[in-house]
Amino acid sequence: MRFDKKIILIFSMLIISAGVAFANVELCINYYFIPTSQRAYRCPDGDVAAASYSLAGNEWNLSFFFGTQNENLDIGINTTFGTEFLKIVNIDWADFKIKFAGEAFATLGPIFRYSFDEMNSVSFSPSLEFNAGFLWDQILDIYGQFDFALAFNAMYKCYLLNTKGFHLGFNLGAGYAVPLAGSFLGLKISTGGVHFQNSTDLLSGHDLKIFLGLCMNFGDRGIDKK
Repeated sequence: MRFDKKIILIFSMLIISAGVAFANVELCINYYFIPTSQRAYRCPDGDVAAASYSLAGNEWNLSFFFGTQNENLDIGINTTFGTEFLKIVNIDWADFKIKFAGEAFATLGPIFRYSFDEMNSVSFSPSLEFNAGFLWDQILDIYGQFDFALAFNAMYKCYLLNTKGFHLGFNLGAGYAVPLAGSFLGLKISTGGVHFQNSTDLLSGHDLKIFLGLCMNFGDRGIDKK
């Protein structure tokens, strides 16, 4: 509970501070599920190991928009922070059984938003994404999955409440990410300390997510200045 309050406080301070420097700030709190997510790794012995992930989670999507000469188009900077609260992992190693798994990620990149009218808009954001996943097996060994990915998010936003300086609605969208580089690293904890096991190098993978959330807009959008 304290953690949630700290997150809300931090984002509130960011929004207030950014409002001074930017004409428009948008915050979307999304809940999502991932129907398909896969990774393929090159093991130290040369074999290829595959892992598939089925997960759901939430994210805080924060955008800072600049004005443009086209009042329907807003361009800005987007950053996202998210965690997975449900994660199911399937790995093709027969002796590997997961006891617990979780993941967090962050993104940064430009965002382009086109407003059709006061209520409806679409946006597109290409970004660089960092993923960090942690897994525990049946004998309490810890494993880490880390990778950088190129992510693309497309969103539709419908603002149901529109007042001067504030807009509230819902956000529906989808995202696709392709990992560029990463590894799967093992950590073995024993009475002798923490021992690093051999890591496997990422060969390929992909993530597809679908999300729905609450969208809040602070300040004037380009469409509001018409």
